Amino acid sequence: MRIGEVAKPAGIVGTITKGTAMSDQILIEALFAPNCGSRDATLLMINKLINEQGVKTDLIETTIDSISEAKSTKFLGSPSIRINGKDIELEAIEKADYGVG
Repeated sequence: MRIGEVAKPAGIVGTITKGTAMSDQILIEALFAPNCGSRDATLLMINKLINEQGVKTDLIETTIDSISEAKSTKFLGSPSIRINGKDIELEAIEKADYGVG
């Protein structure tokens, strides 16, 4: 990887394209803690993948500001990416250590 490139987690490309017809609308949620240092790079990567795959998407960016909000949204850490409501990190389904810090 060169300086300035963003690593692409394998889960994103596979999740966006696997079993999804090109006419289907996909919901992508990007959840961040305040002042997340990865926010810009993550959003750049998501938008690049959306453009490369040519899929219809709604992208929702959310800042999680409190522990109660972290619990209600099941926010495990920053950044968290969900596609059609499912976290791209497969281990997330087994975790419950929600927080902002």
